[in-house]
Amino acid sequence: MIPKTIADAPQADPFILLPLPDTLPSEDVLRAQAGALVASLSAHLANNSDLPPGALAASMRSTNRSAQILLNSARAAAAQERHALDAADVKLREVEYELAKVREEMARCMEYEYVCHVDGADLRPMYESMDMPDEETFLASASPEVITALRKLASLLR
Repeated sequence: MIPKTIADAPQADPFILLPLPDTLPSEDVLRAQAGALVASLSAHLANNSDLPPGALAASMRSTNRSAQILLNSARAAAAQERHALDAADVKLREVEYELAKVREEMARCMEYEYVCHVDGADLRPMYESMDMPDEETFLASASPEVITALRKLASLLR
């Protein structure tokens, strides 16, 4: 199940606080660093290494920093995508709301058209039973703007 909201990252998160460099280390470099570190640690633990502990610690820090940089980059990208997803979700909810309103209005229009009056066995749409002026009476009472708009509409429909 997808959560409705995703909370922001805590401000004190040390991974978020670290700045991202301009160029990220590649995965190949990180794999090579990790492989070399594992080999150095294995040799050191087996007492077969003359590598000083300071150099081993520096190698561990370098590998750890590269991994943190990639993790920070991934988190930053995930935060941007989460923001885009939230914006898309808001837009989708707006569209769904508008769609529901349009469907309600369409249903009201259909009710208007299909509400029938029972006159004996005669079922007629509601608009047929309404008192409507004839065309000449309507045109005589219409303003010049309405008549102009009707003429434009009629020319478009031809």
